[in-house]
Amino acid sequence: MGELVKAPNGLQYVDLEVGTGPKAWKGAMIQCNYIGRLENDKGRIFDQSKKKPLGFTVGVGEVIQGWDLGICGCQGIPPMREGGRRKLVIPPEMGYGKAGSGPIPGNSTLVFEVELIDCERNSEDEEEEEEEDD
Repeated sequence: MGELVKAPNGLQYVDLEVGTGPKAWKGAMIQCNYIGRLENDKGRIFDQSKKKPLGFTVGVGEVIQGWDLGICGCQGIPPMREGGRRKLVIPPEMGYGKAGSGPIPGNSTLVFEVELIDCERNSEDEEEEEEEDD
């Protein structure tokens, strides 16, 4: 496994496996498997998708900001590709902030392992594939 890379906004990531499918893009419908841990609680799991992937539109605020940015890419973080697995270390201000949520205390740094199992294609992906076929 590589080392975590920290973006200027404080979000950290490392690709555990780079996917070969379409890139995530703002507005794409995606499906993810994930495990969420609390950084300062000995890595205690607070949530996971288990056998039912989470489906949502990425990049439009349906999930915490750290997920949107960590999956779509930002500030030097490349977008994930379908089939990829990425570790995201999300600072509190991109997670649940001072308030927390359910089992997550306020001001918690979150550690997610996210697997992008399905990503809606966009026209740019189709154009890239056609160029590769030529």
